Amino acid sequence: MRRSLFCWGLLLILTTSDQAFAFGAIACGKLNGHPACVAAVRFDRQITAFEKAVALCRASDMSDCSLSVADLDHACYSLAYTLDENYSLGWRTGPSHQDASDGWQTVCPNTAHRPCKTIFTACEASSNPSDIKFSPALIQTDGRQLPEVQPVAHRDEYIPWPRALFNNLNAVANGVFFGIGIAIVLVAFAYHAAIENFIVHGNLPFKLPIYAEDIQVLFKRSQRVNWYGRVVFGVTARLGMTEKQLSLVRRYWLGRVIAFDSLRRQRQNELARLHVQFAMQAKSDPRDKKSLWSRLWATFRTFIKRLFWIFTALFNVLFGFLFIRVTLAKLAKGKLIESKNLVLVLQAKEAIEESARYLKEYLITAETFDGREELFESK
Repeated sequence: MRRSLFCWGLLLILTTSDQAFAFGAIACGKLNGHPACVAAVRFDRQITAFEKAVALCRASDMSDCSLSVADLDHACYSLAYTLDENYSLGWRTGPSHQDASDGWQTVCPNTAHRPCKTIFTACEASSNPSDIKFSPALIQTDGRQLPEVQPVAHRDEYIPWPRALFNNLNAVANGVFFGIGIAIVLVAFAYHAAIENFIVHGNLPFKLPIYAEDIQVLFKRSQRVNWYGRVVFGVTARLGMTEKQLSLVRRYWLGRVIAFDSLRRQRQNELARLHVQFAMQAKSDPRDKKSLWSRLWATFRTFIKRLFWIFTALFNVLFGFLFIRVTLAKLAKGKLIESKNLVLVLQAKEAIEESARYLKEYLITAETFDGREELFESK
């Protein structure tokens, strides 16, 4: 999976970087009553190549420069015109210069009723001048000769190396970000069930290793000595239930219900709420509204205060993750609660027992909402 994603990302980067200057355009018009065309290639944007081609056409004293405009799209183009009332233009494309030009050399002698003449062949984004070739030789068919065509103009845009480097880096960055986005989408799609279970149910297990006959909690007491010789008390709590009760816990989204929060965790959460209130209540003093400078300074101070309280609240929330929190989903998988304070461990045990009783009553009450009727009579 990781290798395939890496290969796709590398392919996107290489493809994007090669196309940084792969834009070209061809504009055709009439010069002295006869068709002629110009080509502009090796531009970093398609609209720029289009504008340059039209500008070259007009600068060559051609008329009807909007007669035919084409984008050079990942191929070589060979142009020819036919001897009829409007000197209509024709195109042949190919992956290389030879393939495109051979297309017209094969077709032109066989068009007895509409003799044609090749004008030139141009390849997209080519840095080789030989890829822009003119074909002034006349082709005679059915005793008729096509008029001579004026030389065709061609321009390569010179791109300074700092701009070219920046464009290449920008193209590579776009390819990298696009590849990362595709990788994120693929990973999210592949693991959507696990992501949904984590966000909604708090990693509630889909199956229990051992099902119980009813909701019950198995406690296992333990103690150990830490690295500096202090005794650490522990209780491993595992919530047991039937398969039906587990499905009801998932159905009612009870996996994230908190069974126990340590006092330190509650304190950090309370400090975070308090600091958010301070950030919302931060205001400038009325005496600061005398002059414009005072008002601006008061606004800046208020912004700094709010920013400080918001960051303090965020720090308290993140710091609270270091302390104990037990949810029903963690109990279903088995949760080890350790502390040097024996009272804290016993408080956690009592809170878990109370949560198990609450869960059982909740599920029993929830099953009564099945369409049954209940009559209450006041005395």
